[in-house]
Amino acid sequence: VIETMLFYHPAIWWISKQIRIVREECCDDLAVEVLEDRVMYARALTSLETLRSKELPLAMASSGGDLMMRIRHILGLAPLPGRSLPLSLTGTLLGAVVLTALFGWRAPVRAVSASQSGGARSLIGTAGTSKPNLEAGEISPPVLLALKQARAYYQSLPTFSMRIENHYTSGLFPTEYTQTLRWLKSDQFELLVTSKNNTQVPNYYADGEQLITALPDNRQRISPVKPEPNTAPGWEVSAGLILSWLENTESGRFDTRPLPPHTYFAMGPRTKWHGYSVRELLMKFGEAPPYYPRGAFTSFFLDAVEPKLIGLETNNNHKIGWALYSDQKEKPTLPRTLGQAPTAP
Repeated sequence: VIETMLFYHPAIWWISKQIRIVREECCDDLAVEVLEDRVMYARALTSLETLRSKELPLAMASSGGDLMMRIRHILGLAPLPGRSLPLSLTGTLLGAVVLTALFGWRAPVRAVSASQSGGARSLIGTAGTSKPNLEAGEISPPVLLALKQARAYYQSLPTFSMRIENHYTSGLFPTEYTQTLRWLKSDQFELLVTSKNNTQVPNYYADGEQLITALPDNRQRISPVKPEPNTAPGWEVSAGLILSWLENTESGRFDTRPLPPHTYFAMGPRTKWHGYSVRELLMKFGEAPPYYPRGAFTSFFLDAVEPKLIGLETNNNHKIGWALYSDQKEKPTLPRTLGQAPTAP
């Protein structure tokens, strides 16, 4: 009503803009509270604006607010000087303009109870800090979205390579070892141990038709490349989710298969891990013997910005294990003969 009556007043134009900015920030706070991931939400806004405008640094957000200012607010950064005034000062100026313009004209104002205003402040003030009450066996929406984005990223690659450092991450190979993975679309890959004095972990060769498991004692086993349902072969256990995503196996499809009933999967608190800026995806296990003791967990660490899996960490009965996926290369040049195993002696 005030904007309509005082449409000619420059101060009203300015104050209306400040109110729209504050209203937009409140909406962003509520969205972050639902998503539980400020970086993911900020990246989504940036991607949306990129589709709409190629002049991203100078562009306006789709709802009319300055995009860079919104991103800084979402990430908890200080606003740029001179961009906006506090809401209290904006309200004071608005009142002064109205009183001056209308010379004392009074309009009925609906009172807001203390409980209503306190509830609103509580809701906005805690944005981004609360966690959903998950049912056992449920994946929180932010985790599900992050996993889908990571899986889509790796499955879009025609070739891939990386280095893997394993430190007691599984009961299948309870030791420390390093590996290199080279992968070519069409079920061709080599997963080779590079650490010395290896006596436990096999090398794996997939040539598109069959998988050869080359054991440290020079024996070889032949099997299909694709694992049977509800199984995780040694190469999946050793190479982790990235190779599961590349090969599109059942183990990597968190969004299409239910979790065990004792499992909870939500965003974790850590933002740094092994020197990397990360997002933590925390899978916790309740008391469900003989599978896991109470309090066991596995954390998956995605890059803070990109949909790349950096590593994982396990805690089983207070025994910490981890795997670090480094030197990840997109689209490396690989031979078409990749995956052909050497002849057994």
